[in-house]
Amino acid sequence: MGQNQNKQLKKQKQNSIRVDLNDTALIEDLSNNSQQNITRIEFRQNNSQQFDDKQLLQTAAVLKNCKDITQLCLYFHLRYHREENIGIQAQRSLQSALINCQNLNCLTIALNKLDLIEGDSSLIIALQNLKKLVKCVFLLDNCMNDSAAKNIGIQLQKCSNILFLNIFIHYGSKNIRALEYTEKGRVQLKRRMIKMKRLVQHNNK
Repeated sequence: MGQNQNKQLKKQKQNSIRVDLNDTALIEDLSNNSQQNITRIEFRQNNSQQFDDKQLLQTAAVLKNCKDITQLCLYFHLRYHREENIGIQAQRSLQSALINCQNLNCLTIALNKLDLIEGDSSLIIALQNLKKLVKCVFLLDNCMNDSAAKNIGIQLQKCSNILFLNIFIHYGSKNIRALEYTEKGRVQLKRRMIKMKRLVQHNNK
């Protein structure tokens, strides 16, 4: 009985993987070999690591070999002081890789910069093409303003496949952009989400 439990635990570990974007060897292995057994992937990037096109392209390369996944977590913690924009080509590479994951039903995205959502809208376009995606969680930290609220609301209204949507917005006083995100912006985003006639949780801490 114990051996069977160990086998099950081992199988569960194989089905779920955490990818540190600092781990070059793991990224290379996942990018070069098909990973049909993996159903859940979590991408993490630590606070001290520079985040740019390279990390997006790495993520896209891994996802292309893990297209059978059903759950995906993208924790891209972009450093506060970085001003460079994420390139359109890199965004679209991630978009293309995501669209290939047609079995995806649950997606969690944690950002503290809106390049992936505002810039080219590649991420939102990908969500519109994932027909099995029913649950999406956005964790937006220190990056909201009224313009972004309006854009996210408009884009997400097009995601008719999403049945359960959570948007958690947290911002601190140290970030000047947070001050641009007014009560008007919050109401606007919430109104658009309610129009989707889906379960929405919208938090401001």
